[in-house]
Amino acid sequence: MANADFHKLYLMSLVVLAMFCSCAGTKQLKAHREVLSDLATGDYTPKQRMDGLGNELVIVLDESLSRPTALGTYKHVKKFAEQNENNLELIYTDIDKWQSDMNDTQKVISGVELASKSYTRRFITLLPKFKKKVNNKYKQLVFFSKLMGVLNPIK
Repeated sequence: MANADFHKLYLMSLVVLAMFCSCAGTKQLKAHREVLSDLATGDYTPKQRMDGLGNELVIVLDESLSRPTALGTYKHVKKFAEQNENNLELIYTDIDKWQSDMNDTQKVISGVELASKSYTRRFITLLPKFKKKVNNKYKQLVFFSKLMGVLNPIK
């Protein structure tokens, strides 16, 4: 195979892979949006909402870490948060109200139950990996954002 043919094939393979990843990411985010919409508006207890949210967050973190670049990881989580902002707010509000109505003993019991959940343990192991992968990119983005703000005379 000629060198030019190899490069064309390689480039086409990368384009197809990028399209596949993009489509897969879109499908994943759509599925999360459906689950969170159901959690936010369905007939669930706050505890069920918390468990559902915990599971979804772990899945999103796991998906984001499978992205080949730090920017892809960051964008996946950012897009998830943006697309689900309203549903997340409804779920958080319900969970906050539920927890604020608890007495001290109930809060301790709830905390112990939360600590024993598999999604909590998984979240605890994924979060440092996410921070490590994205942290440098985030610092670069913040720096460039500040730089653009300084360089932009129209504010």
